[in-house]
Amino acid sequence: MRRVALYLLLLISILWFFQGWLLPFYLENHLLPQLAGRAGFSRISCQVRHVGFSGLELGPVELEKENELALSVAAVFVSYSPLGLAKKHLGKIHISGLSIPLKRKGEMVTFGAVPLISEKDGAGQNEKEPQSGAFQLPATFSAVTIDSSEIIYQESDLTVLVPFQLEMTSSGKNGALNIGAEFRLGEGILDLDGQVDLLQRNIHGGVVVKGFPLLQGAKWGGIPTMGVSDGSLDAQADFEVNFTPFNLINASGELSFRNLKWQNEGFALSQREPVTVYGEWQSERKIAIRMSPLLFDGSATGALSMNSLTVDLASSASLFEGNWSLGLTQLSLAENPLRLEKELNFEGRLSGAGRPERGWGVEIKGQKISAGGDVKTADVAVAKEQALIWLGNDRFTCSGTGGEIQTHFDCDLRLEKLQATFLQGQMQMDEFLARASMNLTKEESPGKLQSRVELRAKGIKVTGDNYQALVPGLEATGEYVDSVNPAGSWKGDIRTEGARLVNSGQGFRAEKISFLLPWRFPASGQEKSGQLRVGRILHKGRKLGSVQAELSLQKSGWVWNGRWRDILQPATVLHFSGQADKDFSQANLKYSLDRFSFDLGRTLGGYVSQLAGLEAKGDLHLAGEISWANQRLSSPTRFSLQNLDCLDQERQLRCQGLALNLEFIDLFTLYPAGRPYLTFEKLSLADVILENGRVNFLVGRDLELLVEKLVFNWCGGRVFSESFRIRPGVESLDIALYCDRVNLVQVMEQLGAARAEGTGSLNGRIPIHYENGQFSVMDGFLFSTPGEGGTLHVSGMENLTAGLPGDDRTFGQLRLAEEALKDYEYKWARLAVNSEDDDLLVKVQMDGSPSNPLPFVYRKEFGGFVRAEADFPGTKFEGIRLDLNFRIPLNKLLEYKNLFKLMN
Repeated sequence: MRRVALYLLLLISILWFFQGWLLPFYLENHLLPQLAGRAGFSRISCQVRHVGFSGLELGPVELEKENELALSVAAVFVSYSPLGLAKKHLGKIHISGLSIPLKRKGEMVTFGAVPLISEKDGAGQNEKEPQSGAFQLPATFSAVTIDSSEIIYQESDLTVLVPFQLEMTSSGKNGALNIGAEFRLGEGILDLDGQVDLLQRNIHGGVVVKGFPLLQGAKWGGIPTMGVSDGSLDAQADFEVNFTPFNLINASGELSFRNLKWQNEGFALSQREPVTVYGEWQSERKIAIRMSPLLFDGSATGALSMNSLTVDLASSASLFEGNWSLGLTQLSLAENPLRLEKELNFEGRLSGAGRPERGWGVEIKGQKISAGGDVKTADVAVAKEQALIWLGNDRFTCSGTGGEIQTHFDCDLRLEKLQATFLQGQMQMDEFLARASMNLTKEESPGKLQSRVELRAKGIKVTGDNYQALVPGLEATGEYVDSVNPAGSWKGDIRTEGARLVNSGQGFRAEKISFLLPWRFPASGQEKSGQLRVGRILHKGRKLGSVQAELSLQKSGWVWNGRWRDILQPATVLHFSGQADKDFSQANLKYSLDRFSFDLGRTLGGYVSQLAGLEAKGDLHLAGEISWANQRLSSPTRFSLQNLDCLDQERQLRCQGLALNLEFIDLFTLYPAGRPYLTFEKLSLADVILENGRVNFLVGRDLELLVEKLVFNWCGGRVFSESFRIRPGVESLDIALYCDRVNLVQVMEQLGAARAEGTGSLNGRIPIHYENGQFSVMDGFLFSTPGEGGTLHVSGMENLTAGLPGDDRTFGQLRLAEEALKDYEYKWARLAVNSEDDDLLVKVQMDGSPSNPLPFVYRKEFGGFVRAEADFPGTKFEGIRLDLNFRIPLNKLLEYKNLFKLMN
């Protein structure tokens, strides 16, 4: 009995030694390191907590690969039976606290020191991995569960923790496993279900992602959010994969972006429904992708769709190509709202390639789709300016290539037959081309950036009711250059040649217009000066010279100066200069012209043929400034014409000492500074002489003249008028001239009645009416001053009686009046003025008596007075009332009515 007990005790001791020390020692130092080495780990550190006939407990366990931690486990529980162990079969395996560190080193993601993903070749390489045959586990098992575990991803300063749990069970078939796993991605969850066939080396399963925050994913991936403020990702996919070697047999799935919120510079997404991307793995390593419409609003409202996209993951290159479409229903800008009169639709093609050694390339092409329907309906309307735009045939292309050292992009935008209408006219452009290129070289740090932009427009034509501008071509270039400025700088030029500007309403025409302006941003003040040239300027067929100016961009802004040569006449030069700040918030242009002995007659004769014989010279002065500040335009201006003397011998016109002074606070509003006026020392038309005249006037809107006062000396008296208006384009005018103490004798003499001397003055009113080139006077009258008479000594009355028959009684009366006026004292006098056809009728009535007896006697049989014999002492007349009528060709006298037309 004792021997049995001793054997039993010895057996127990041996079992205790085997289970409690030898087996754990063997597991820790031989079996587990051997299994770890076969799995590719360089070292294992573990502690066997418990080992028995029914199970095993390990923990903690650490696995290293090339002196880097590859795996760590808090605890491992394994259940088995001795018979199962003999058959290399385990029961349940439970792993708790598994930690898998993944590290990014340059272009590779490593598990320990083993590369899992390489950006160069797309997969990690393991030369020891078998390339064919079934994959065999060292032992089979009933189930494996993993909980309280995590994957730790590290990249520079970024650390991402992904908690997960997994359950894997044997399906009963040899080498077949069922896998279910759950990964927590921030606030989202990724579920994985699948079946693994170790004999066939494939995995068939599905992945479901719910509620993964986009901002969290952007943070983990180091992706700029670019305005994304909220949203989550849902995904589901089914796949079948071969492993060792890796080969994706088929896969299909979709990604749904929910509650997507994105906004950037007035542009935002308005997606109420999820944005869904569908994908399907096709044969020969191809993926077919399509996307539901992406809706957006803000400054632009519309939808973007990816109708089809095929990705070819070939071994030599990854290729993709597809079709896209874009529909715009609304456009708007803060200052100038835009309105689409009809929906704008574009379609295009997207293609590209990625090559491991040669880099990547991409190309996007698109064009506007013709809407059809009513061709009168414009594409775009600018609400503020009430402008309509027809876009015509529009195409664009953008292509790019890139690699480790260099990235390059080229983009072209071409618009054909662009048309627009606006309030002042319409515009059309045959072609507009915009080209941009960008090249980034990374040979050095920081990289070197080169960029260039070109804009070209052809066949620009702008027309209005009275004007037309023709620009055969307009070019603008810009080039990015490295400089001491950390942000770099841009330089380029803007140019045009052969432009024309025609204003048919005013008769102006400018030809051979060329413009060249070098520019730089930021401005350095070292650029060459640009040039503006207008080869020829005409007004109603007359040459007005040419313009040449220099423009330059300085640090403070724009500066220009130039000359307008040969204005109206040779050697007449207008000088101008000015400057503006960089953004044209403030600008000014100063100009001046000084020309002595300016030949005004030559200028007027060129415009009015009736004035071709006019000789007129004076001193011309012009000075002003055009200023832009505080969103307002102003132009103070001074104009003066001094010492003007003129002579027209054919029309017997002469003026001396004429002066015109104009000064405006703002030329654009014609608001005067002070009182503009015109003066003259002497103005004579035939025998009519006006002296010391002055005209005070105001210039109103649309060049309307308000003559406040007209005053001059005539026939020893003063003549003045009430205020009257001269309206451009209106050939109708009424002027009332008031005469104060004009000398009767001088009036008769200047009107061509006779030669006279004497005293006496007249007062009264002469209304003058002008209508369509004709002057007329109606009921004009002058009276002598009440209670004051005068004397007349008139000679040369023969002109009035010449040609009358000698026996005519009227002839005798005229002879009597002629003799009486040689020395006549009148008590009162009246002068009436009226028009009849083209003549001026002047009737002079006087009541008085001759100073001496007249050599006339009354004959009863004749019924009038006849001249008496030479020795007759004469007849004393106590009172004689005389009526004298004169007919003067008024409109011939006033041939200078064309001056009135010139003012209009």
